[in-house]
Amino acid sequence: MKTGLRLLGGLLLALTLPGCGGGEGKLPAWLLKPEVPPGTNLEDVIHHNNLGVGHLEQHHYGEAAGEFEQVVRALPNWAEGHVNLGIAALSLHDNARARRELARALELSPRHPHARFCLGLVLKQEGKTEGALEQFAKVLETDPDDADTHYNLGLLYARLGRHQEAVASLRKTLAWLKEFRDRAPALDDAAGGASVWVKAEAKGRGDRSMPRG
Repeated sequence: MKTGLRLLGGLLLALTLPGCGGGEGKLPAWLLKPEVPPGTNLEDVIHHNNLGVGHLEQHHYGEAAGEFEQVVRALPNWAEGHVNLGIAALSLHDNARARRELARALELSPRHPHARFCLGLVLKQEGKTEGALEQFAKVLETDPDDADTHYNLGLLYARLGRHQEAVASLRKTLAWLKEFRDRAPALDDAAGGASVWVKAEAKGRGDRSMPRG
């Protein structure tokens, strides 16, 4: 989904440091500090992760994957490293590898919302609607106000003809955008598509086509 992938660059920046520093009490329950093997140079790990983020934001997906491979090699039990590598694989249209990395992240941190979200994107792209719905619903258990997750749920509910649920999810996206539009310009196209569809549904028109994700 284009909107979600554009937002992932910012998401990755948020994941760069928490697992490698800071106090346990400052972390959300799903964001766990990894076990650091003896002799690991954390500065090198952070450097590779930051390079990977930079490459991903520049759409250099192969280079990003290479940097994140260095990260997971050094810290195999850091869920964020596997999430980042999964995102790079998803961007390279390597869904099988993306699923493997995201599944590993969820083994390490079962409530990890970013891993759930990205796995939902993989399943959505593959047309596995029910599986994608399950993953996005689990994201909301941890982050109930996430606008992009509600947007994806709206698309999936519409795909299944569950129009009332689609409208409810898309309205939540629109409500969030009215408050935070300046902080999330990448969602503008989502807002336009969601708004048109919600208005059409509210008026009972036959045209209920959704923007493709």
